[in-house]
Amino acid sequence: MFLIHGDRDIQVDVEHSRQMASALKGAGKAHRAIFLKDATHQLARKSDRLTLLTELEKFLSQHLAAGS
Repeated sequence: MFLIHGDRDIQVDVEHSRQMASALKGAGKAHRAIFLKDATHQLARKSDRLTLLTELEKFLSQHLAAGS
């Protein structure tokens, strides 16, 4: 599971993603959790969107290749 969350998200509390990441870790499940400083729910800054796409590509490459 891939999680990305901005700490200035007013639609969804960032703590929800932190709890999910903790639960996934505790269960030994493959995941990547990224928490972006000063980012909003919409990832309004270009740098936040670039982080999303770059990190998602890495995550998918790693996990899709593992399943082949």
